[in-house]
Amino acid sequence: MLAQEYETTPNGHPMQRRHMHDDGPSMDELATLSTHELIDRLADAYDRLAERDNDLLLAARYGSSLLEANASLQLQLADLAASDNTRHSLSSSAAASAIHLNKPPNSTHADDAKLIAHLEKSSLELHNKVDRLSYDLDEAVKRADREARKALDATLSAKRDVDAATKRVAELEDERKEWIKEKSALVRARRESMAPIKDFDVERRELLSRIDQLEEDLYHLRIDKDTADASLALVHSESQVLQAKCNQVESLLHDYQNYKEEATRATEQVDVLSQQLEQAHDIIEELKALKADMLSGSITTTGLAETEGSKTLFGEVDSKRLELEEKHLMLARRHQGLMKAHEGVISQQERMRHHLARLAQIASVGGDASLNKEDKYSALSRALAQSEAECRDLRDRVAALERAKDALMISNNQDGTTTAQDEVIQVLRLNVNQLTLECRQARKAAQTSDLLRASEIERGRLLESKLLAKEDDLKRFTAASVKLGYDLDAAKAKIKQLSAIREEVVHVLVVGGKDRWHRATQYEEQQGAPSATSLDIADKGDGNSVNGSSPSSTRNEVLDHGEGDGSLEDARVHLPSRPQTPLVSDDNIDRLANPSPVQTPTRQQRENAIKSEDGQSILPSRPDTPTTPKSSLQTPQKVVKLPLPKHIQVHVESGKTQAGDCEHQ
Repeated sequence: MLAQEYETTPNGHPMQRRHMHDDGPSMDELATLSTHELIDRLADAYDRLAERDNDLLLAARYGSSLLEANASLQLQLADLAASDNTRHSLSSSAAASAIHLNKPPNSTHADDAKLIAHLEKSSLELHNKVDRLSYDLDEAVKRADREARKALDATLSAKRDVDAATKRVAELEDERKEWIKEKSALVRARRESMAPIKDFDVERRELLSRIDQLEEDLYHLRIDKDTADASLALVHSESQVLQAKCNQVESLLHDYQNYKEEATRATEQVDVLSQQLEQAHDIIEELKALKADMLSGSITTTGLAETEGSKTLFGEVDSKRLELEEKHLMLARRHQGLMKAHEGVISQQERMRHHLARLAQIASVGGDASLNKEDKYSALSRALAQSEAECRDLRDRVAALERAKDALMISNNQDGTTTAQDEVIQVLRLNVNQLTLECRQARKAAQTSDLLRASEIERGRLLESKLLAKEDDLKRFTAASVKLGYDLDAAKAKIKQLSAIREEVVHVLVVGGKDRWHRATQYEEQQGAPSATSLDIADKGDGNSVNGSSPSSTRNEVLDHGEGDGSLEDARVHLPSRPQTPLVSDDNIDRLANPSPVQTPTRQQRENAIKSEDGQSILPSRPDTPTTPKSSLQTPQKVVKLPLPKHIQVHVESGKTQAGDCEHQ
């Protein structure tokens, strides 16, 4: 049954076993495959390895189940054999005992024979079943071994295929790296061998566009600079206004300090007056006590004694009265002084109110909005603590004044009359209240000035930071504008240089035709040409001509490029004696790198130059030499380097043109 289940499992193992026996690709086939195909083959091999691992696990499970079934069958066989032996021994012993004891009838012998035959038959069947199960177990074990061997062989072949594919991939990767190195070396060599040739017009257009862009940037930077200057001037004006406001706040603070000092002095005076008032109250109490004693004293004393005692008592009363009058006069003078001080303080309060109104208008722009929440909280906390302290102080003073007032009212009620001292006390009480109110107002004004000063200082700091930021922006814009100006000047200089280079290149290309004439002249010198050359100079004015008498003279026509042109005087063109080739080509790059020495004309050739009637130097020309334009020899006196692969350095000096090589840039 297990073998049948293994053969009929729906996992497709027979098909997988057929796959295991497939032969892997050879090395030639792997060599012909591409990298992607090798990677696909490698992925397929890994998939097959995973499937075969699963098959091995299933085969191992089937083998273990077969082994367990075999063990159970062997146990059953042993049990059956043991039970068969026991029954056979019991039947034989019973038969023997029956024979010895008494002979049983024939029917008993027949039943025993049938039982024995049945037992033998069942034992034979069990033996056959055990043999069959053992055979099935052996077959299953052999089949599992064969499957395991096949799976192992397939796994080994797949591993060999994977190793071969990995090796091939590594070889292809090495080949790819070598190919990349070779191609990069070729590209590098090609770049080094051929330098880029730029079109002057394209570069000129690029530079012009760059100049336009730089000019636009410069314009924007100038606008930004003007804006920054305006904002800087505005910030300077604001800083000046804030400085003036700070000066005003400082002056107000100085006034507040003066007011505070005056309030302190007034408070001290109030304290002194309060002490004097208490002393006056004590004196009044003593006088009232003496008066009561005098009224309640005995009148039964003798007249003389009464007269003497009364005189003594009245003398003391008069002396006390005089002292009190003097004190009253002194307090009246002090009262007048305090009234004057009170009027001055009132005027100062009016001035402070005007200052506070002005400061409120100034602070309405920013106000206390610039202060942070923590600063406001701390300032309000300080103001609250100060107001609570002032409130406690005022409560103490009010309690003291109430006690003094109650004492005065009691004394007045007892006496029934108001004296000048009571009036002085009322005036002093009024002064004390007024000074207390002024002190409170001065404290409030000081707190207000402190808050305003803190807000103005904060605004000044903010404006100072903004001013510093604007100055940094202005410096940065100035540096950027300077840099842009420098770039603009450099671009303009480069454009001028490119224009001059273009003109020089055109000039060299036009003048290059004279190379053949110089080569012919040098060839004649080398071949021993005659020292004189006859020329026919055709003058357009009078038709005169000069004929040479040398046999080897050559007749050349010379065209006058214009009268009065002094730029052709002593004009000599010296070029290398080489065949006429383009300036920049693949054939003459190496030739231009190592030119032959420049041969200067001899003295005889210079003497052959014939001057015309107007003093112009005329070069002898040949029929095959192209006529050089007039403007081709009028070049500035400077040295220009052409940005060519093998540069040609053109020297133009006093109408002379010389082509030479220069180092590669």
